[in-house]
Amino acid sequence: MSSSFDGRRRPTSFATSSTESEAARRATDTIPIVFATHADPGGVGHVSSLARPGGNMTGSADIQTVIAPKRLEALRQTVPRATRFGVLSSANAPSSRPCLDVAATTAEKLGIHLVTVGASTVADFDGAFAAMARDRVGGVLVHASSLTVRHDPRRLADVALKHRLPTMFGAREHVVTGGLMSDAPDHLDLTRRSAVYIDKILKRGPTSRAAGRTGVQVPADHQRQDGQGVESADPGVAAGAGE
Repeated sequence: MSSSFDGRRRPTSFATSSTESEAARRATDTIPIVFATHADPGGVGHVSSLARPGGNMTGSADIQTVIAPKRLEALRQTVPRATRFGVLSSANAPSSRPCLDVAATTAEKLGIHLVTVGASTVADFDGAFAAMARDRVGGVLVHASSLTVRHDPRRLADVALKHRLPTMFGAREHVVTGGLMSDAPDHLDLTRRSAVYIDKILKRGPTSRAAGRTGVQVPADHQRQDGQGVESADPGVAAGAGE
């Protein structure tokens, strides 16, 4: 995209998740890149640190390596009798590996076994859940990514219901469309805040250094703006999921 400030057009690139951010990074190392819902900018090497990003990238982040363990723990509490859980991983997302690593560490602490199945497109959802159902998992943790959050959330929720697998999603949109529960910040709000970053960069000068000097913003405790954390479609459903 090309942004304007004081009547002068200045190039600035806008990305959303780690997937789009990686594509933007490969395209330029001089034009500032602002991301909106990056899953782990430090973990995938897109910034040096959250406080001092360096390079030409900054923005808002939903740090999946922090929140994924909380999601897995909440899912385990929902299905306390289960010892095997599935993880739907977004195979093409740069944040996939760091998220899988922290999920594995958390699973070891909880004394449970993880069955990881990757998906590259929306068309892979049904087959992935069918594979996890055959492996007799007690619940599924969905890796929040551009693929699982933005591309047809209703379809993903429907697939989980079809296979009767209690699922922890990465966005409230899945719960609104029929999914069991989610734990996520307000992604739309994070996207809106990107305008603030673009404005700061333009005022400092549209260079890679301007982005590198602007710290990454992370939601407090990864909660939505209404202050809630885990959101369930129906408390009764969640309570009886392990029956």
